[in-house]
Amino acid sequence: MSVVNQMLKDLDKRQQPHALSGVPQHTAVPLSASQPWRLLWLGLIAGVLLVAVGIYGWTIFNNRPHAGTVSPSAPQMSALPTPAVAAASATETQTVAAPTVTTETPQAALAPTTVTQETAAQPTATAVPITTHVDAASRPSSAVAAPTITPEVAVAAELPKANRQTASDTDGNPQTAVADARKPSINAAAVKPTETATTGKMQITEVKLTPEQLAQRQYQAGMNAQQNGDMATAVAALQRALELYPALHSARTQLAALYYGAGQLTDAAALLQNGVNHYPSQQQFWLLLGRVQLAQGKSAEAQASLQHIADTSELATDKWLTLAKLGQQNSDWVLMQQSYQKLVASAANDGRWWLGLAHAQDAASDYPAALASYRQALQRDNLSLDARAYIENRIAQIGDRQ
Repeated sequence: MSVVNQMLKDLDKRQQPHALSGVPQHTAVPLSASQPWRLLWLGLIAGVLLVAVGIYGWTIFNNRPHAGTVSPSAPQMSALPTPAVAAASATETQTVAAPTVTTETPQAALAPTTVTQETAAQPTATAVPITTHVDAASRPSSAVAAPTITPEVAVAAELPKANRQTASDTDGNPQTAVADARKPSINAAAVKPTETATTGKMQITEVKLTPEQLAQRQYQAGMNAQQNGDMATAVAALQRALELYPALHSARTQLAALYYGAGQLTDAAALLQNGVNHYPSQQQFWLLLGRVQLAQGKSAEAQASLQHIADTSELATDKWLTLAKLGQQNSDWVLMQQSYQKLVASAANDGRWWLGLAHAQDAASDYPAALASYRQALQRDNLSLDARAYIENRIAQIGDRQ
């Protein structure tokens, strides 16, 4: 019974209301006014941190070196993805099965005996990629990272056909292949650019001009100066040309003409006299000398100089015209008639020569001969209207006299 009573007491106690039942269920706890602002600031700070972490992660991802790429600081050589070269690691070493090397050797490859050894600092100019095939059964369980090419590893540019057997022999021993790959070697076909480039050499050869060539240059300079109206420069250049090469007759003739045109008859005569003394066969010198002497009033000297010109010379016409002028100037009508008779004989159809002959005969008072010559002139060419009017008038005057 005591047990039952005890249970009833416990039951009554459980049915009594809890001590906290009188407390209101929705009790509003007042919040401080600064709490929302703290939450806002915490959210902003968290956002900024997340953005910074994202940017940093993106930068690290972009700067991470990819497999198969070569660092810019490494020597410029072609990346050869061959597992024959073991990863250079101080802590672990992986054994790779013997790779099957497949290469395409150009015909120009030389024999292995012609391979010359270069330093590792000078890699080959061109490298042929080596295609490797590794048996899947021989691969290690862990993935092997792409090997990093270092300057110590120098890969041969080309493998000659005669060396294929040697390459197949070394396939059975990967360590030997790696050791051979580490040896700095270069194929003889890969020649340094400095050896293949043709070196252009400029060779300066001194060309010595002959005195005649130098004189010709001075003569041309003098002619150009004369065309430009610079007579002083022209005279100086022609004088220099004759000093260099006295046999340059064109320079002497041109210089004498400049002296004559400037009224320097003495200089012209001396220059031409020097020319005929050294080159008497040059008849143009005699002709010019005769004209200069005629201008000086030296009739005898002028006639003597003109006599050196042959009647068959190309200068014969100029010779007879000068002698005719000399006869007219000195009233030597005989000399004048002889000169025009030579001219008529050389060109009978030229009315000018007939007119000159008629004038000489008319001056010598030989009117019948003059009248005949005037009439012959009217029947010829090369006469102006004024000349024809003069001839007709003179024929009328002579006819009236007779």
